[in-house]
Amino acid sequence: MQFSRGIGNHGYESYEPCGVGATCTDALVQSTQLSNKLPSKDNWEYYMTFTSFQKTMKSEGTKILHIVAKILSNQKVKGNISQRDVDEQLDLVVDANDTILEHVANNLDEMDGIRRNPEVELVEASIAPTISGSWNVNKQMMVPNVHRPNHVNRSSTAAPTVRLLTAKNIERPQVKFKDRLDNSSTPFEPRIKDKPNALKPLSILLEMSEDGEWPEELADMAADLARYSEIAVDLEHHSYRTFQGITCLMQISTRDTDYIIDTLELRDKLHCLNDVFTNPSVVKVFHGADHDVEWLQRDLSVYLVNLFDTHQAAKALDFPQLSLAYLLQHYCKVTANKQYQLADWRIRPLPKELRNYAREDTHYLLYIYDTMKNALLDAANGNTNILESVLQQSTEICKKRYWKPILTEDSHMGVYRRSKKLFDNQQMFALKELYRWRDKVAREEDESIGFILPNHMMLQIADTLPREMQGILACCNPIPTTVRKNLVNLHQIVLKAREQPLTKLVLEEEISRVRVPAPSWQKINLDGALHCPHDLSRLGDFRDDLPTLMGDTSASSNRAPSRTPPLVQQAPFVTVFQPLEAQQDDDYSDLTMKPSEVKQLTFVCPYERYKLVRPYVDAQNASEQQAPGQDSVPVEEDEGDEDRIRRIRDHFFKVSAVAVKSEPKPVVKEENMEPLRKQLTKKRKHPETDTYNEEEEEPASSVSQPRQKQSRIEELVETDSKASSKSAEM
Repeated sequence: MQFSRGIGNHGYESYEPCGVGATCTDALVQSTQLSNKLPSKDNWEYYMTFTSFQKTMKSEGTKILHIVAKILSNQKVKGNISQRDVDEQLDLVVDANDTILEHVANNLDEMDGIRRNPEVELVEASIAPTISGSWNVNKQMMVPNVHRPNHVNRSSTAAPTVRLLTAKNIERPQVKFKDRLDNSSTPFEPRIKDKPNALKPLSILLEMSEDGEWPEELADMAADLARYSEIAVDLEHHSYRTFQGITCLMQISTRDTDYIIDTLELRDKLHCLNDVFTNPSVVKVFHGADHDVEWLQRDLSVYLVNLFDTHQAAKALDFPQLSLAYLLQHYCKVTANKQYQLADWRIRPLPKELRNYAREDTHYLLYIYDTMKNALLDAANGNTNILESVLQQSTEICKKRYWKPILTEDSHMGVYRRSKKLFDNQQMFALKELYRWRDKVAREEDESIGFILPNHMMLQIADTLPREMQGILACCNPIPTTVRKNLVNLHQIVLKAREQPLTKLVLEEEISRVRVPAPSWQKINLDGALHCPHDLSRLGDFRDDLPTLMGDTSASSNRAPSRTPPLVQQAPFVTVFQPLEAQQDDDYSDLTMKPSEVKQLTFVCPYERYKLVRPYVDAQNASEQQAPGQDSVPVEEDEGDEDRIRRIRDHFFKVSAVAVKSEPKPVVKEENMEPLRKQLTKKRKHPETDTYNEEEEEPASSVSQPRQKQSRIEELVETDSKASSKSAEM
C-alpha cells in the first residue's frame, strides 16, 4: 500500500501502468503459491526417496542460491551465501532483508519529501568541576609558558572542564561486523587466523576467510612498524551501547610517525599486526595495559609479547600519581588535554578534536619509556633488579586471557553487597529476577546492563516493590527506553516477588551447602611469652618438610640421625582387659611377644571390690547396733591386728566360695585343652637355687579358677592389712 501510494503521488493511480511492478508482483504471487504446494515434514521424507525428486530439488536449489547471491551482491550485502550452512544462510537472508527494507524506506521518504538527515549530528556538553578554594586551582593552567603540542587547541585548555562529546544518528557499528557477536554464556573462542613468532604451533581449526587481501595502507604500516625496536600503543574503547564492549580506535606511534587506525572498519583485518605485536625483539609500550590486552584478544585477535607498562614503572618509582597525565607533566612538561575522556568513540567521521586527543596519548610515550627506564636503573644504583621486576609484571599482564561475562546463581549478590542494604526474602527474590531479566535482554539486544537498567534503579525497584506499573516508572529517573517497552514483564516480576514468604524456608539439601562462617579473630597479646607468629602448626595446610637454611629436611639429606629410636609395635607384657583365649599367635606375627607369653592378671574393678566388702561392713554395723539383751558376735577385748586380719581373711574366703559356686563353668573342647594348658603353665621358683624350674607344671583343672580367686582375695587382704597398720601407727 505504501508503494502504490508513493507512485500515486507522482501521477499514477495504481501500479498497473508500471509494467515492471506488475510483472514482479505476479511472479512473487505465483512463486508463493507454488512453494506452498511443496511437500512438508513426513511427506517430504517420502518424496525424497525418489531419485528424480532429489535431482529436481537439488538443481532448483542451486538456481535459487545463485539468484539470491546476485541480489545480495546488487544490494552490496557482504557474504557468500553458497559457502555457508543452512542456519548461516538463513541469518544472511534475514540481514539482507533488513538492509533492503531500510533502502526501500529511505527511497520512499525521499519520494515523499521526508528525507532523513543521514549525517551525524554532534552533541557536546561541558561540565566545570567545583573548586573548594584557591589552593586547589590547577596552577599550570595559569602559567602561559607551559609547552603544549601544536595540534592541541590552546583555548580549550583555558579552563579545567570535562566535555562530553556524543552524537545523534550514530549507526551501530556492530551491524557492519562480518563476525557475529556472541553474547551467550559459552566460553570465549579465539578467532586468531595465524600465529607468527610461535613457539608452539596453532592448534585451532581455522576457517578460510572470504576477503584475504589487506588494504594497501595497512600493509605499508605493518612493514613500517617492523623496522623499529620500540613502538607505543593505546586503545579507545566503548562499552555503553554494547554488551561486551567494542574497541573503536587504535593509536600506534614510532620514533617518526603517529598512526590512528579505525578498528571498527578494519576489525577483521588487523590480525596481521601479530607479526609485530608477538615479535619478542620489539618492545610494546603501553600505559595501563590490563584491559587493553583483553580488548585486543576479543576484538582484533591480536596478542602481545615483550610489553613495557609505564603504569607498573610508576608504581616501582613510588610516584604520587600513576596517570598518564601526570607522567606527561612530570617528564615532558605537557599538560594533557583530558576534556574528551567521556567521548563517544563510535562517531564517524572522527572529529578533529578526538583525533588530536587520541594522537597525544602515544606521541610522547616512547620518550617517557626511555626516561623511566633510566630512572629505574638509577633507583637501583646501576643494577637491573627493579627494571627486571617491572618487566616481569608487564609479562604477567601479557599472559591475561579474555573471559566472557557469565551469569551464575549468585551474580546478583555482588550488586547487593556493594549496596549495603538489608533485604528480606521478597526483596532478594525481586533483585535476583530483575538481574536475570536485565542480563537476558542485554545479551539479546547487545546493550550494556547499565543502558538496560542501571544498578541504582534496579535496587530501588527491589527495595520498594511497587504494586502498580506507575510505581516502577517512579523508581527510574530518567526512565530507560527498555523499561518502558518491558514494563509488563517487570510488573509481573514484582508481583511474583510480593507473593513470596518474608522468610525463606531452608531445605535439608541446602543445609549441607551453607557456607562455613568466617573464624572470629581473638585478641592476641603480642607481648606475651606464648605468642609466636612463626608457629604455623595450628593451620590445616602446615608443612614441616620444607627446605630450610640449615639444609634439606628430606630423607636424603645429610642431617644427623635423630636420637629418638623408631617406634616398634609391641605386645603388652601384662594384660587385664582381653582374655587370652580370643587371641592367636598368628595374628601377631610382627610383634616381639606372642599372646601366649603375656602374663594375664585378673582385674577387679572398684565396684566389685565394694560388693565383696559390703557384707562384712553390714555385719559389723549390725553387731554394733544390736540390743544389749541379744546375742552378739563375741569380740575379744585384747584382739590384736593379727587376729583382726585373720578374721577378715576368713570372711573373704567365705564370700569367694559363694561367688565361685554361682559362676557357670566354662565349656572347653578337648581340642583346645592343649593351648589352654600351655597358657596356664606356671614357672615355680626353686627356694635354694633361686632359679625357675620349668619341668614342674600344674595341670589345668576346674580348681584353677578358684585358686585365682583365692590369690586375688589374699592380695586384697594383705593390702587392707597394710593400710590398717599405717593408720594405727598414726
